Amino acid sequence: MLATVYTGQLRACIFFLVVLLAAASTSAFASSSCDSRTEDCVAIGEWRLGIGVGLGVRTNPVVEGDNLPIVLIPEISYYGERFFWDTTQIGYNLVETPRHSLNALVTLGLDYMYFRDWSMGNFVIDGAAGHMTFTPAPTLRDTDENDSNDIGAVGQGISTDQGINNPNPGDKDGPNEFFHSSQWLRPVTQEPSPSVIQLDKRRMAALAGLDYSFYWQGTVLGLQWLQDISNVHHGQEVRLGVDHRWAFAGSRFGVAAGAVWQSHQVADYYYGVQPHEVLAAGEVSYAPGSALSPYVRLDWQHPLTQHWSLQATLHHKWLDRRISRSPIIDSSGSTSIFVGGFYHF
Repeated sequence: MLATVYTGQLRACIFFLVVLLAAASTSAFASSSCDSRTEDCVAIGEWRLGIGVGLGVRTNPVVEGDNLPIVLIPEISYYGERFFWDTTQIGYNLVETPRHSLNALVTLGLDYMYFRDWSMGNFVIDGAAGHMTFTPAPTLRDTDENDSNDIGAVGQGISTDQGINNPNPGDKDGPNEFFHSSQWLRPVTQEPSPSVIQLDKRRMAALAGLDYSFYWQGTVLGLQWLQDISNVHHGQEVRLGVDHRWAFAGSRFGVAAGAVWQSHQVADYYYGVQPHEVLAAGEVSYAPGSALSPYVRLDWQHPLTQHWSLQATLHHKWLDRRISRSPIIDSSGSTSIFVGGFYHF
């Protein structure tokens, strides 16, 4: 099934404006019948605060990019009659029934985190339905990513046997230089020589759009259509996922799977190589085009006291082959792991 999702193509065009920034997470709008704070329910008009402390890491698929430590995971949420704020997600509920929820929201595109030493990526775990969530193991229910040419030529390609070396591995906040192997370039009758790429700074994008959820017992089907409203890459994302949760022997478990579709503007901006970023004459730029990246996530949560619980999360995302073929990418995916305790105030 993942193979079918991985090779399929989604096309979407969405435009919906809201204001302020946020990061997406699969969360249901608080039910009006919820009048007390519990693990599965957030009372309307009440703040919910928490923080996770433990050991975690997110592997970095960027060439010579450092893996991202995940040690602290904050959580803050508020649900009003319509307006809600869930850590870094701000939204407004448009439709709410026992089975359906439709929200307008703003969120953050976090692909930029692979190019920074410290960013929001150090404090989040990819969530269900392709969303971002600050809680390693979400409750059972708060209410119950145009094909372009693979390679764009800028002169003739030069093959090389040179290895990969990043002369500035600790400064991913600014432009980096990547001396990379030109394994995807067309060979010519010249002596091999290393190519040099100096990347522009990749910036975080603010996204706005629609968030739809369908609930059935312990299963949530989530879909988001998002558009860049920050003029960073002018692209779109479609996030789709299924999240199932259940309780057993005093613990809670969760399994989720889905995919994130990104338009060519998004994938080209973060994972492509623009002509002006190629410093060596005779090298080539790279444009991935639209990309579809599937993922899976596993969660475990075990309450210890009224405030403390143990939690563990494993998340893996397979990068679309168009992204993994980029000369600045040296991995086919990214894995996130977090194990620790979570305290609810």
